[in-house]
Amino acid sequence: MLIWNDEILHEIHAFRLEHGRQFDYDIHRIVQDIQRQEHESTRPFATIPVQKRKPKQPVGTDETIVQD
Repeated sequence: MLIWNDEILHEIHAFRLEHGRQFDYDIHRIVQDIQRQEHESTRPFATIPVQKRKPKQPVGTDETIVQD
């Protein structure tokens, strides 16, 4: 079993744990705080447009399937 011992990963995990604790692990409050930080920041942020996906065709409805 390969276990990574990476200082950066440990730092990221510690930050995320502390950030979660500050907001009682409430995802809505965490996201709200991150959005507030982004809004107050002078750094540029990339926005990725949402791409609509075509619904998947249910299994067994493909016309190429030949049934005997």
